[in-house]
Amino acid sequence: AMSCPKVSFTGIDARRKKVEAINDMIDTLHIQNAQAVWVRVEDYALGKADIVTARAVAHVDILIPWMLQVVKK
Repeated sequence: AMSCPKVSFTGIDARRKKVEAINDMIDTLHIQNAQAVWVRVEDYALGKADIVTARAVAHVDILIPWMLQVVKK
């Protein structure tokens, strides 16, 4: 987010503690184009993304449909 100030970044995590920590870091660093959202990806409905990355949270056959819900066509 810091190296691409014209791009908007949203992090999604189901763990509130992680989201709060990331948002604290974002606030401390005064990053205007990033946010972390406390929600499961299956329930995310805040918008569509151009690019999606994921860590190993599920098998690929489960992860890909979740990612397709979030990424723009």
